[in-house]
Amino acid sequence: MMKNLSNSSHSTDFQHFLSIFLPFFNPFCFIISCSFSRSLVMSGGDIHAAARSGDLSKLQSILASNPLAVNSRDKHSRTPLHLAVWARQAQVVSYLCKQKADVGAAAMDGMGAIHFVAQKGHLTLLSSGVSVRATNRKGFTPLHYAVQGSHLEGIKVLLKKGASG
Repeated sequence: MMKNLSNSSHSTDFQHFLSIFLPFFNPFCFIISCSFSRSLVMSGGDIHAAARSGDLSKLQSILASNPLAVNSRDKHSRTPLHLAVWARQAQVVSYLCKQKADVGAAAMDGMGAIHFVAQKGHLTLLSSGVSVRATNRKGFTPLHYAVQGSHLEGIKVLLKKGASG
């Protein structure tokens, strides 16, 4: 005697199983799945390139269609904010912060946007609440980078905010 499983949770579980594994057994679906994944990776690269180059309109377009891309990571685990700060793209940095970019995010080497701010000698992000005591893998703080670059104004601001070396 066969049971009708159409209304049971087993049927739902089986459908879920098929939805996950069927693309791997069907070459056409697998190609589409890979193509879709590749387009997600490509758009991630696009947002990083736009942030680095200061292409605000492209950045706005990408984030309008995918707001979560604001904190996407490149192969070095850098966010668009890291690259915008590094490239001194003040308008992009401001826009990313308004879009809730994670100002405390660290890349693979432990470098946060605040380290790049201090290294480049511009004072963006210092009012965003990011820790001025953040250290990277080498144990360097933003103050180390400000001193290394002889950025006197940045050193003063960091010290006023409680930075230490």
